[in-house]
Amino acid sequence: VGDYAKVEKGHHFVRENPWYVYTSRSTDNGQTWTHQKTNIVDPAPSQKERCPEIIKEFDGNMDFTDPDLVLFFNMSGAKDFDYSWWNYSTDRGKTWSDPYHFPKMDGVDLHLNMRTAYIVLNKDEILLFGSCQKSTGREGNIFCAKMKDGGKTMEFLSWIGPEYSDNGFNIMAQALRREDGTIVCFLRS
Repeated sequence: VGDYAKVEKGHHFVRENPWYVYTSRSTDNGQTWTHQKTNIVDPAPSQKERCPEIIKEFDGNMDFTDPDLVLFFNMSGAKDFDYSWWNYSTDRGKTWSDPYHFPKMDGVDLHLNMRTAYIVLNKDEILLFGSCQKSTGREGNIFCAKMKDGGKTMEFLSWIGPEYSDNGFNIMAQALRREDGTIVCFLRS
């Protein structure tokens, strides 16, 4: 949630002002919803002031199968100087951890432009679907990685879809595991 501003091109919010993360919760199968402002701290509170120094290195060990665990992935933007981070909650999104750096991945040395998209594999691993810059420096390349060791390491698995050389892009991946175990990945092109 941020302050509204009509702009010529792009998202309609005041980029110089901080934004806030809210969660929505239903306890009756979606019939009614409550909304709650979270304690997630934006490490990039404005376009003019970047604060990557408040992002920590994760040295814990999560159980990804914990039914109360929720992960949140986000990014400060989609330019060369921007960065992504993640938070977690162990009480179904009521309170959140400090922001953490994504572990380095062999095969991806471009800036990550992460949004929340993951599938739990087991206690120690999740499949992570994210985006990063194209080789041209613009946003728009989708990948699949495995976050391992309870959140400490990441392994690049594969690119998903082509890398567009022009202004085209692939972003905002989401994935669904079907009953037969196959995974379908959706992306915005």
